[in-house]
Amino acid sequence: MSKVAQCNIGSTAGLVLLVAVILAVSIQRSPGQELAPPDMVLILCRDGGAPSVWERAEVFALARTLSLSDKVKHIGIKRPTCGGEIGDATCFAVPKQIQCRTAALDRIMRAGTWMISEFKKIGAKSYDEFRLLHPEAVLAAFRYADGIVTDSKVDRLADRIRHEEESESAGSLSRDADTQTHKLMVDFNLAALIGHESAHAFGESCPIADDQRAEAEGLADNLLKVQLGAMLFCPRSPEVIEVRAGLCALRHIHALNQRIASRPRANINLDYVRHAAADMVAFQLLTGWYELASLPRGRYVLLPQKQYLYPAFRVLLMASEIHGSNGRPAVCGEAASLFVHSVQETFKACGDKAGGIVSDEILAQLPAGVEQSWNGKPWTDQSLSCRPL
Repeated sequence: MSKVAQCNIGSTAGLVLLVAVILAVSIQRSPGQELAPPDMVLILCRDGGAPSVWERAEVFALARTLSLSDKVKHIGIKRPTCGGEIGDATCFAVPKQIQCRTAALDRIMRAGTWMISEFKKIGAKSYDEFRLLHPEAVLAAFRYADGIVTDSKVDRLADRIRHEEESESAGSLSRDADTQTHKLMVDFNLAALIGHESAHAFGESCPIADDQRAEAEGLADNLLKVQLGAMLFCPRSPEVIEVRAGLCALRHIHALNQRIASRPRANINLDYVRHAAADMVAFQLLTGWYELASLPRGRYVLLPQKQYLYPAFRVLLMASEIHGSNGRPAVCGEAASLFVHSVQETFKACGDKAGGIVSDEILAQLPAGVEQSWNGKPWTDQSLSCRPL
């Protein structure tokens, strides 16, 4: 165990389109053949009503995510303007419907493209090398995604990837490594976001029955126990349905990892894909899945989310599941940095109501350097290294 110490760390609104969901995500039907009614309707609302150039690619990315469950064979799509129903939420669900802002989906698409472009530009061979050469890369990725900074080279890559992904929707599988890397990075993000909402859409029952690692290995139960006690933070009871929805997101990530394992991809750096995706998911879990109008542009803050597990715990669970069974540490690099920052800010906010003790089960997911630094060793880049000590 360790004690926490402070450190600086386009279509017409209302029109329903039926999409056949198969793993290749292509639509093939004979003339006159009727499509089955949708198992799930996606309401993808536009802020301001303007269409996005990513909309077609987003539909097929969502189809890939929903097809991780065998309960979704056909989806319907509606594209209204975002109204009062969604409020300030990124997504919400009612039975057989999931509504999301296209702005949040666009953001994932754009941030993923930046992560690919920058990795190629730097010429890094591994995620750890990339992280050392470009600290806080995930922050820069979302600054680009939110339009705070511009980059014509990334824009050109985005155009090419989008064209490749749209071509795939017609049944032509792209062999382009950047496109396949982008799809996987996006898929991990959507597994986290849409996987959570799927539980709500299926009557608070996850459409994927298989346990994921956090359930099978007891990490999820341990974190819930820590949250309810005062060992680390001040005690707080999350809503049961939100905890279950979080586990459903993990099941979607687990199913995605199984899909990846069944389809070898020799030309893709999966180590980088997983770590970069974990960084993106961690950043959004802590700061929100779309740019908040209430904040100055380019400013990101930790958001209070009292109905869920503590944000740091959600980061640990998601990043660990994205990493899968690929050795330790499961959570490292920028995801670990964001976790540590969230832990320390949450502990500080609790005052004397929390013990500040990090359990061995939590530390087991992190680089050994994190525990060493919490125990007094100086914080360095190596504290968060993805290489086992």
